[in-house]
Amino acid sequence: MWSNIIEYPVSIEVNGLTLRGMAHQPEQEGVSKHPVVILFHGITGSKIEGKFLFVRFARELMKYGIGCFRFDFSGSGESDGSFAEMTFSGEVQEGKEVVNMVKIVDWVQYYNTYVNNDVTIHFIKDADHTFSKLS
Repeated sequence: MWSNIIEYPVSIEVNGLTLRGMAHQPEQEGVSKHPVVILFHGITGSKIEGKFLFVRFARELMKYGIGCFRFDFSGSGESDGSFAEMTFSGEVQEGKEVVNMVKIVDWVQYYNTYVNNDVTIHFIKDADHTFSKLS
């Protein structure tokens, strides 16, 4: 059983805009690295998603020792920028930068990205990890 659950805000700057998110890190004595899921919201969504779906999912994953990162794209949720200025290619770039950030977090063992939008699909071909689709 996991002894502690740690949730903390994270941010990354991409093209002069700060993207804000949350990290969900399970903690257990003797375990320093955890598998991780990265969640990306769909258009007009946020890192919380309707009925707190992403929050509830992240917390459920932690019960099984799986960490999670969830971010708002620019112009959405708590991230900088205007939704009116959001572009498809901009979100693709932001997604790549988020993945690169997660790759260097010291408690991440390996990661998986769950695809919840078309943007994420566009950087799959350049990725060095597994992708799965949320239905």
